[in-house]
This record gives sequence, structure tokens and C-alpha cells, in this order.
Amino acid sequence: MTNDQKKKSEIAVAELAAIIVQEPWILSPDEEPDFIVSTPDERFGLELTQCFSGDFKRGGSVDRKDAAFRQKKLNEIRARCLIKFPEIEHWNLQYIFKWNDDVETHIVNAIEQAQVDQGKQVGYPIFPEEQGDVLPPFIFIQKCPNFVRGAPWTIGADHAPHVVTSDAPLQKAINDKKGKIPAYRKKSDDIRLLVYASPFNTAENVSLREVELPNLCGFDKVYFMHIPNYVVEFSSDQDGSVTKNIHTFTGRTPQSFKIPTESH
Repeated sequence: MTNDQKKKSEIAVAELAAIIVQEPWILSPDEEPDFIVSTPDERFGLELTQCFSGDFKRGGSVDRKDAAFRQKKLNEIRARCLIKFPEIEHWNLQYIFKWNDDVETHIVNAIEQAQVDQGKQVGYPIFPEEQGDVLPPFIFIQKCPNFVRGAPWTIGADHAPHVVTSDAPLQKAINDKKGKIPAYRKKSDDIRLLVYASPFNTAENVSLREVELPNLCGFDKVYFMHIPNYVVEFSSDQDGSVTKNIHTFTGRTPQSFKIPTESH
């Protein structure tokens, strides 16, 4: 992603947050922090960061890196399959199972079956002998002439509508940015952090436990946004305690997600 693309993405995220909290934010792009925000009543600096589930090591989220590795391998399988089966150029494919050594074999078998199947949307069980009352792992194929040429196939486990809260990802995101607060305050006395989670990848699909109150680490406010559902606004009272205010866009809130107390 180029710097220009990154800034456009940040603007879209900040604009969505403003809509959800119902405040007329006027965004002036900047660096350290990402924006200077003006409203009729106040002016503040706003830094954006994305949070992820799972463990972190040098270089970022382990879950995200693992998903990127699997996607790279799937792209390579797709390229090999296109050489063998050029007619599938406009097919979409989702691998609805955990990653394993037999992925390519499963996909080739499904493609061969789909070539003789007249259906435009078909699902093939990976282990047909295990079919029963429970839906088995399967490969979903869409034969779509309008499917974008070169668009990637996907791995269901990495694009699941599944929300996790492992290892306090919000607090990790705050901790990662707190060291830059002195630099941010050179631009504004009021510095806020917008932490956002995306529902489009499992590693990024992070919600909050109902009782979670983070340490703001010196930020005047911290916003947590689960795109596009809600924003939780955290602020510090004069006595140092943290309070929160929930703004919802879709009617969903942290309480509406079924979240395990532990996720490993």
C-alpha cells in the first residue's frame, strides 16, 4: 500500500468513526498524529491504529502473518491450477477448512468435479465419506463470468465472521502508541487514539469484553471502533477512573457478540 493509499484508507476510517459518534469532525491530514480534527467546540489530534488478535512478535501480529502466508500459498496453487485448467480463470473458490498439506489435492479434485457439474454455485465436501448431519469441510466454487480476473481465492478460516478478544488487543494497541504522545502534543494539547478492528479477516476481527476498561496511558480519549458496528469512547475522569460511552451504527454493541472469556 502506498502512502497515498494508506492516508485515503485512514480518512475513510476516521470519517466512519465521526458518523458513528455523531460528531462533525473536520479532518486535516497530518503526521504524528495522523489528523488534526476540528469541530465547532474543540480541536484535537487523532492518531489511528489497527488492532489484531493473538500473539505479537517483532514485526506485528502472528495471526496476521500466518494468514498472509496461507494466502500466498493459495495464490500459488491458483496459478498452477490455471495452467492445468485455463477455463477456471473466472471461477471464485473458497477453501472452507483448516490449512493442511493436502490443500492442493482437495482443490484439484473439486475443480475436476466442477468441470462436469452444471451448477454455477457448487460445494464439494473435502471428505465426502464423512458426510452426515453436520456440514463437513468443503470447497465452494462459483462459476461466474463476471468474477474479476486475477482476484484471489480465499481460505474460509481466515475470513470467518468470528470475533475474538484474546490477550487484550486494545490495551496492546494503546501501549504500542503511548511512547509517541510527547511528539503528538507538539501539535495539540488534546491527543486521542482511534483503534479500529476490521470484520473482514479473522486476525483483525476483534471485539471487546463487556467489562473491559483499558489504561489510557496518557491519551485524553481512546476510541475503539469495530467496523461498521460500533464505537466505544473511553475517557479519563478527574479522579483518574476510566468511563466509557457506546455509540452504535448498526444496532450492534460489544454485548451483542458472543465472545469466549478465553481465546487461544
